[in-house]
Formats: sequence, C-alpha cells, structure tokens
Amino acid sequence: MSAARRFPSQVRLAASRRFNIKKSLITKGAYILYMKRVVVLLLNAVMTAFMACADVLYVKPGATGSGASWADAADLAEAVRRAREGSGVTTIYAAKGVYTQTETLKLNGSVALYGGFAGASAEETPETRDLKENATIISGDVNGNNRADEGDCGLFKVTGGHVKFEGIHFRHGYIDQPISATLKGQIGAGIYVNGIAASTSVTVVNCEFRDNLTMADNNVSGSVTGGPCALVQAGVFKARDTRFVNNHGSTGGRGGAVRFNSDEACGFFDRCLFSGNILPGKFGSAIQLSGGHLCINNSTFIDNVGESGVINGVSLWGNAAYLNQMRLQSICRTPDK
Repeated sequence: MSAARRFPSQVRLAASRRFNIKKSLITKGAYILYMKRVVVLLLNAVMTAFMACADVLYVKPGATGSGASWADAADLAEAVRRAREGSGVTTIYAAKGVYTQTETLKLNGSVALYGGFAGASAEETPETRDLKENATIISGDVNGNNRADEGDCGLFKVTGGHVKFEGIHFRHGYIDQPISATLKGQIGAGIYVNGIAASTSVTVVNCEFRDNLTMADNNVSGSVTGGPCALVQAGVFKARDTRFVNNHGSTGGRGGAVRFNSDEACGFFDRCLFSGNILPGKFGSAIQLSGGHLCINNSTFIDNVGESGVINGVSLWGNAAYLNQMRLQSICRTPDK
C-alpha cells in the first residue's frame, strides 16, 4: 500500500522536473533571441554614431546618403553643414560633376574640401585623382541659364577656422546691390572671408574661379562690395597654382577678381593667373587693396580690363605689398558697355 502511495508522487515529481526543464529551455531561447536583437540594435547605433563622427565624408551631386563611402555619398550642402556644426568632419572628398547651390554655404570651422575624384573606387586618394578628367564644379547658377545673373547666389561664407579648397572650380557666383545692402556687405559672390584674423584662413590650391559676378556698388545703402572671386574683410586668403578668369565686378565695385578690405586682411598668391577679369571702374581690374597686406610671387596678369592698373591701393592707402616675378600684360581703359 505504501509503495502504491509512493508511485503517484514519483510520477508527479518526474512530470514536474520535465516541465521545469521545458520551461527553462523556452526561457533560454527567448533570452538568446532577445540578446541577439539587442546586439543588432547596439551595432546599428554604433555604426550610426561612427558615420556621424567620421572625419572624412564623400559627396556626389544630388546624393542623399550618409557620406560614409562613394556608394553611400552625401550631398555637398549636407557635408558642409555637418562640418560647420562640429561633428568631427575635417575632410570632404567631392566627386566630379556640378554642385549647384541654392544658397551660400557657410563655414566656421577647419575643414578641407578636395575635388577631382572619379567617385567610384575606395582606392582613389588625393595623390592619385585626375583633376583634369574629373572636374568638380561648385556653381551658384540657381536659375540654370549658364551664367551669373539675378536669381543666382554666392558660393561660400567663411567666418572662422582654417578652410582649404583643392581641385575645385568656382563658377557663376553672384551678388547684387539689394542682397549686399540687406546683409550690410557681409557676403560675396565667390568666397567671403570675415572672422578673427589670427584664426581664420582660406587656402585655395589648383583651383579655378571663372565667370563670377558682383553687381553691388561699394558704400551704397550700406553695402560693401569686393572682388567677385574673394572678398576678404578679416583673415588670410592664400592661393597657389590657381586661375582667376573672366570674372566681372561692378562700376562702383572694388577689384575685378579679389578685394582685401581692412588692416586685418592678408593675401598671398603664388604661381597664379589673372586673365580676362573686368572692373568697369578705377579700383583694380584684378586686385584691390583697401587695407591689409599683399604678397604676390611668380604670377601672371594678362588681358584684365579696367580704368586703373591691375592692382589698386598699394600706394594710395599705404598698405604693405611684396611683388616678385610678376608678368603683366593688362589693359588700362574704360571697359566696353
């Protein structure tokens, strides 16, 4: 009898053990599945954070990706925004093509923008890219008529940091009187530079400025106008192996290509070409030095047109200038209307 009484309890114990084992297995399987999902979410978060903090971004015209690679390239405006907002971006690689901007791109941190990439291979480096074959063009031609005129925009505004452009074509940047007056001259057609002089610089290497236009007159309704390629209020502008071609200033403007406009402005030009620039006024068919310091070495000025010399302001304003091995063949006359 006692044995019969024990039997049901043993059955019950065995059944209980089997149930607990099955319950344990189910719990372990759910836990493993849960942890797998957690790991995947963590990896995605890490990759997202990595891409957001990557120091190099890749851009292509019209792209919408993260910028982590050529296959996932970002748009130029987005890359510049991330560089400006301190995300850790220090370098932007730009593939060939035309990047038409709808507004002036703003930079206030140190970043280098390299053009001339084919944009297909991760093996391509700044040393192996082909600048002639893979032209990278940043354009202000908003209205798409292949010239700088009303409706277009300026290209870059730099208010701090050390910015470098290499292998970039700057085209069809535009500024007019109403825009310049509204912003009190704090803008330019090409690159506008105005920051703390000791910590603000723009360097252009193997670049070209072509067909940029400034239609604003100086000191009219609060406007400050300058060269259609670069207007430097405060900071350093350095150009090497760069061409300034067929740019156009206004009748009341300053400088057919570049203007330096304060004692906190410095300019350095080495192995540069200024050709076909026009200023229909008396303040430098190529460069105007309203203030600051200027150094030009081994550069050529040819067929620039204006009512005064190619460089204006050196003796007028008592500014410091060093000119070495310059080749001059420019035209001093009233430009054709």
